[in-house]
Amino acid sequence: MRIKTDYMGNDQLLPAYNVQVGVADEYIAVLDVNQYRSDMDCFIPLMEEFKRTYGFYPEYPTADAGYGSYNNYLYCEQHGMKKYMKFPMFKKETTDNKYHENLFRAVNFKRNEQGDLICPNGKDLYFLIAST
Repeated sequence: MRIKTDYMGNDQLLPAYNVQVGVADEYIAVLDVNQYRSDMDCFIPLMEEFKRTYGFYPEYPTADAGYGSYNNYLYCEQHGMKKYMKFPMFKKETTDNKYHENLFRAVNFKRNEQGDLICPNGKDLYFLIAST
């Protein structure tokens, strides 16, 4: 749920508050209101509010792809929570045939016997670490 406000006085709607509701067993367990525009940034404050309220972190925080980020996955790992959030590209990577057939996406590159990537032009690719 997003609450919008007429901030500029010119009918332009801008996000004012982002309301997050955590539900457990069909009951509202925790509520948080903040000014972050992205749901991704709201996950950690919501989990911290849950911890302040109940004294522990939820074991299985479930969220949609809007919350999936490396920082949120790492936060879950550090606080003993299982990760039940889809990552932002989940739908595209699991259902989009054009994504899987695109030869120029690194995830679709073939590999040689040593496990090195082979580009669509048939050349082996090597990762170089630049020294400073």
